[in-house]
Amino acid sequence: MSYALVPIQIGITGGLHIGEAGGDVSVYLGKSANVLYAQLDNIRLSDLFTNLFQGLNLGTPPGLITTITNVGFKMLKIYLNPSPNTIVVHGKTYPSGFEFAIRELNLWDFIKGSAEMSFDYHNLHLNATLEPISMLNGSIVISGARSDSDPAVFQLDVGADVATVIHISGGINLFKNRLAADVSLSDGVFQVAVNMR
Repeated sequence: MSYALVPIQIGITGGLHIGEAGGDVSVYLGKSANVLYAQLDNIRLSDLFTNLFQGLNLGTPPGLITTITNVGFKMLKIYLNPSPNTIVVHGKTYPSGFEFAIRELNLWDFIKGSAEMSFDYHNLHLNATLEPISMLNGSIVISGARSDSDPAVFQLDVGADVATVIHISGGINLFKNRLAADVSLSDGVFQVAVNMR
């Protein structure tokens, strides 16, 4: 006895809601390619755990869990198409590659910034910012290179289809002594600027 198996293709596109967080999701499962796309507009992990505990009639989460999960994201995006081909699902085009992006990141109301990473079979892109971090009433400040109020920056673009760009900018202020550095490589030109005061 034998069976002829028919290739299965499944495509789903719709809304995604987790607690009060909402966004979009697309999933495609095919014989030659798979696609995952998810985007949430605004999500805070502590709120999700609170809703989970209350939904299970467990009351309020312990303080330790609330503290650890005090993490927030705005415009969180995850995208994956591991095949070398562009896929079209319900009229939406998904090129080959991977992308992860957070427009606003908030970790414990202490570390704030943004992050973006994407790559395909030819190129890699990284871009991250870190908002200034002040400790000990401003005695220690981690920031960008220009001033204590600018974000630190990291950018990397390499690949066959893009010009190579590397940019790192950051500074630290230790008890009124400041050290800042700005390093860049663009169009084959390497530049380094260091400032101490």
